[in-house]
Amino acid sequence: MDRICKGNWDCPESLHTDQLVRDVRILKSGTGSIVVPHYDFSVSRRDVGKSRRVDLAEMASGDQQLVIIVEGLMIFHDAALRALCDIRVFIDCDEDTRFMRRLARDTDPNGVGGRGRSAASVYRAWSNVVKPAHHRYVEPTKRFAHLVVPSHKVLHCPLSLSLSLSLSVCLTQLTPNVPSYL
Repeated sequence: MDRICKGNWDCPESLHTDQLVRDVRILKSGTGSIVVPHYDFSVSRRDVGKSRRVDLAEMASGDQQLVIIVEGLMIFHDAALRALCDIRVFIDCDEDTRFMRRLARDTDPNGVGGRGRSAASVYRAWSNVVKPAHHRYVEPTKRFAHLVVPSHKVLHCPLSLSLSLSLSVCLTQLTPNVPSYL
């Protein structure tokens, strides 16, 4: 059952971070399996029937190593989760850009998650819950990042080629022991 944080889904206590920490530990170990939950935004809860099991033994092939990318607004809020991250990158953008991304995502009935919300409801949620939560919970965690990447564009693909190349150069300069192919 989803935990309620006084109706605010934008606070860390509303998340299942303890489960995420367990899953990341399993993934890093390279053995076992995890269940990837599916969240249904239309009813504001997880849909167990659409969750999927990931078995690491089935994914292993030869010498290949898995790269685990954990993304989310509040992933740096939890010390145990931060400790599991070999490198932490914070994508920093201004408030207007964050609002426009949310407006585009939440009002598009055919977009990811098919939220189809009205512009008025998106603005209401933004001003009453999302924006204050960002300043209270997300922005302060920027200090835990190894690298802060400014971003002021609404990107269709979160990692464009130019960003990944720039990130590789920055990481190589910041940490000489990290291979340059990242």
